[in-house]
Amino acid sequence: MLAELARVRLMKGKPVSYEVTFCAQEIGERLLSAELKSRDILVILEEDFDLLISHADIQLKAIGASTEVANMLEIPVHEPLLRIHRTVMGSDSSPVLYEQLYLHGEHLDYHMRVERSRH
Repeated sequence: MLAELARVRLMKGKPVSYEVTFCAQEIGERLLSAELKSRDILVILEEDFDLLISHADIQLKAIGASTEVANMLEIPVHEPLLRIHRTVMGSDSSPVLYEQLYLHGEHLDYHMRVERSRH
């Protein structure tokens, strides 16, 4: 059985992201009592629940806001957003979470490092 948790993250009192998380019912029930407003969900899983996270598969896509997401973020319908699909995998390579994250562009600032391996 799956649990679904939806939350709006705020910055200075304004919505900046809408996040929908799907996970096992047991994990979902434990997350309901966790401090999700101020802590990252992966930190909670690892530090509070003692779950080891191996990796996450992430897909990024620019989209227009649906009516539901626009209402949650208090923006116009079809406003450009970055949608992130993230599947978080445990140390045994089984999925722990599947998340759909919607972020408004004015609040994005990504920094990435891509290592190049030489054979």
